Amino acid sequence: MQFSRKNPGRLFKFDDNDTGDHLAEYLIKSLLTHAADGLKANRADTGVLIGQTLRDAVLTTLRQVASNAAGAKAHLSGDRIIELVKAISERVAVKREDVGLPDLGSKVWLAIYRSLLARALTTGEIPKLIGDDNKPTPEGEALIKKLLAA
Repeated sequence: MQFSRKNPGRLFKFDDNDTGDHLAEYLIKSLLTHAADGLKANRADTGVLIGQTLRDAVLTTLRQVASNAAGAKAHLSGDRIIELVKAISERVAVKREDVGLPDLGSKVWLAIYRSLLARALTTGEIPKLIGDDNKPTPEGEALIKKLLAA
């Protein structure tokens, strides 16, 4: 949280006349809401986004947004952050026996999130990791392999 104390103006608005969501507040609420909704519904795609992983995702979000607040405002409005989190969570939820690919866990979720969040902040791109058939896309698997090799 030290970076949020060093750069509060990038993460939080201090204008009393501004009734819009504060950037950091919006993004953190989005992560927490996604995790809570998944737990309530007992959804498999949110299985790793709890505890330490959720904490690290929040800290990662704050760090990266503090470094690129303009990118966050431009590219993560609406449900874009949730779109990113869901894409990664859905891929991590895929089991080896279902598709013949390696299982991914919380450490990999965080590694993918760090990389794809940075990309989303810069370009607005959120790759499609799961296809319409609920199976990993070849492009998504190639990207994950590349991210994990770096």
